[in-house]
Amino acid sequence: MRGLRTATILRRFSVDAAAEHFIPSRRPPARNQQLKALLIQLWNGQDFVQVRRCETCGFAFASPFVAGTPDFYNLVSTGDPHYPRHRWEFDRTLQSLQDLGGSRKLRLVEAGTGDGWFLRQLADSSIGPLFDVMALEYDEGALRNLRKAGFRSEMGSISSLAEEPDAARHSRSCAFFRR
Repeated sequence: MRGLRTATILRRFSVDAAAEHFIPSRRPPARNQQLKALLIQLWNGQDFVQVRRCETCGFAFASPFVAGTPDFYNLVSTGDPHYPRHRWEFDRTLQSLQDLGGSRKLRLVEAGTGDGWFLRQLADSSIGPLFDVMALEYDEGALRNLRKAGFRSEMGSISSLAEEPDAARHSRSCAFFRR
């Protein structure tokens, strides 16, 4: 990875610590073990992950840098996802979308939509009618909730969307990450 030589290791998490964070071993132990095996697979056979900071720009990132998979999200959430509600990033993004102005309908895709809190805020705003939205999510429970709320939703990611022939039809995209 370019620039990795100038990155400082901030933290190191073992597979045991990471699995314990998401699924405590006391409830149920078998799911904790499944998660450990999945994390090792995601981490390219390593039993640890590092958090590094770029010395040039200050950006912190996981190494190896990999996205969660549908298996990860469904194992962790067990179909009952819990996502943060209001975040300052939502307000800033809504303001940026409002600043676009215009009256033609724009297509917006949100990757990692969770339970759709941002899309709900957009839909309820004065600019909501200007957007045709699509939600991308891996968590099956979250997808069920999004569809119940009336959002067009698909299991996938930005990279899976980019492989579709009509991917360019989306004029804006956004993604919000957990801290």
